[in-house]
Amino acid sequence: MLGPSLLGWLAPGVQHHILPPSALPITSALGNLGLLAFLFLIGLELDLRSLGSTRGAVAAISLSGVLLPMALGAALGSALYPHFAPDGVGRLPFTMFVAVALSITAFPVLARILADHGLENTPLGTFALACAAADDALAWCLLTAAVALSTSGTALSALATLAMTAAFAVGLIFLRPLLRALLKRAGRTSDDLVLVLLLAGLCLSGYTTDQVGVHPAFGAFLLLTFPFGCRG
Repeated sequence: MLGPSLLGWLAPGVQHHILPPSALPITSALGNLGLLAFLFLIGLELDLRSLGSTRGAVAAISLSGVLLPMALGAALGSALYPHFAPDGVGRLPFTMFVAVALSITAFPVLARILADHGLENTPLGTFALACAAADDALAWCLLTAAVALSTSGTALSALATLAMTAAFAVGLIFLRPLLRALLKRAGRTSDDLVLVLLLAGLCLSGYTTDQVGVHPAFGAFLLLTFPFGCRG
């Protein structure tokens, strides 16, 4: 409400006084850190093993929850392209962006609602979070392709970005035993050291995906999907 969408529309002078342009990089960085920490903590509490035989249902619900809005978004993006596409942006990246934007879920919002009601560790809460996590993981991958395609202009560069992100995710899988051993060893020394290592790993994961060309929050999603911090 204090940003440009509302206050900046009603009273631009007041909005610039409260949040001057020079402060925006700081508030953006703090917002990203808060988002990374929140998503990581949700992944820490999410026990996917409790899903048991319902994993097939999670996959079915996740795909059905993405495909329909994505198809509708693609049709809308194609219709809006001649009127709203910025100069130099191709039809395919624009259409992909609109389609993904309308199909992605607000995972942090869902997680916060469940946490506020004490439902995040219940079977229903775990099921809902697993579906939302699968939706967002797929949508982040598609959004990565759309952004890479729009900035690079070639499908080969977009595939290279996706390949680097996938390589980082696979690296997390192979590093998991080493990370677990490192955290256990740090835990015998000090709990504060464990916290420092977790925060450093989280920030490095976000930084890595940011350098690849993906939003830093996708680093937290990789830690959630390929659990660096999940139980076990």
